[in-house]
Amino acid sequence: MSYVFKEYNNGFSISKGDINLYIILIDNISLKLERDDKISTLYKNQRSYGLYETDTLLTNIVHQFYQNWHPKENTKWLGVKNWAEEKTKISLSKRFYQYWRTLITKANPIAVQIQKSMFAATGKKELPHLLKDYYFYYNSHIDISYIYQDIINYRAAAIATYHIINDHGLYRRNGNRTDENLIEKLKNWMNYYSDIKVPYTSLTKTLMNLPGNIPINMLRNFSEIHLVRPVFTRSELIAHLSLGEYPKNHINSDIIYKATPKQIKAAMYNLGRIQHIELQFRKSLSIKHTIRFCLDYRERHNGNLVGLCQKSVDWHFEQQRNQYQSVLDKYDQNMKLPEPDFILPENFVFINTVGKLVEEGNLMQHCIASYADELINHNSGYVFHVNYKNSQATTLYYKDTKSIISYGPMNHSNEASEYSNIILSQYIHEKEQI
Repeated sequence: MSYVFKEYNNGFSISKGDINLYIILIDNISLKLERDDKISTLYKNQRSYGLYETDTLLTNIVHQFYQNWHPKENTKWLGVKNWAEEKTKISLSKRFYQYWRTLITKANPIAVQIQKSMFAATGKKELPHLLKDYYFYYNSHIDISYIYQDIINYRAAAIATYHIINDHGLYRRNGNRTDENLIEKLKNWMNYYSDIKVPYTSLTKTLMNLPGNIPINMLRNFSEIHLVRPVFTRSELIAHLSLGEYPKNHINSDIIYKATPKQIKAAMYNLGRIQHIELQFRKSLSIKHTIRFCLDYRERHNGNLVGLCQKSVDWHFEQQRNQYQSVLDKYDQNMKLPEPDFILPENFVFINTVGKLVEEGNLMQHCIASYADELINHNSGYVFHVNYKNSQATTLYYKDTKSIISYGPMNHSNEASEYSNIILSQYIHEKEQI
């Protein structure tokens, strides 16, 4: 039985069998999903969707069709329902977006521009409640057109709007008046980014020309730093924002403020080569990892970021050597670790002695050796070295809690750590079925 689409003045419907779902344009500013059969009222009148929250809306539409569907009893694949929903979502998407595009031409043009800007700035995150409120667009008591224009014209304003509204919590409306305190915060949205609660020249110039492709939650760190110059390149700004996780008086913070894209890239290359991981200049997490690693070094460095990175590498190696030696001073390197009572694939190599545990920490450059006490004295779990494709990971499995900790070199996730999580999770599930 196929899905049937039908257009109405204020929306469209999708039907299959006895299930009829209606996507309705509300007040020309938001969408609503309703279902008219008596089987379920799960989504009826419970929430509204922004004009561009189409992915979430389509996901919930498909979920409604599959709400009372169950696979055959002899089906062993636990993910078959999720798979079926995802395939249906793909098959419906072309027609859904065709009807949706027609529908939003009937919406309030300002609402369309604002919500489109919010979607472009924040991605698939849920549109803040205020931007789906009738009186935000049709308020005769206060002129907020300047807020509209800032959201539409400046990505930094759209992101600040997202955070300000969500941080504000449930807003209160006095009759048909929107929360004036919240409106005042939106009016002065640059204050949100300022550590001194008012804009300053370097901050203003940066926000007006905000580099793209920076995680919006990372932009919260603006309020924890003070720019000494305008920053217009993505790598430099991510490096600056990474400082927001550290005290302002970090002894080497000025080196980060002065770091150039070339220095950041060189430091990342050197660190990735030493840690045997791929740090990519275009990935914010790689830049953030590099800066955090450099700032682990807590003595004054008088050079640039590349030199600071090397100082931090030397410091980390010294810390590891001290940790390994303290473990070997306490336990004989040939002391056996408790063995598992189950069998895993051959690429899971059990770490069976204290000496091999120390070697694993040295090889993978992380602190697995520090778990020696609990592994020996409390028989808490097992450690494996996992090889998968061209990557390696150390995996710790806790017996009692059935929790899994798996990381590649320097506590980075990689293909091997993800593979290890999947295999051990399957093992746990199969063991529980016995």
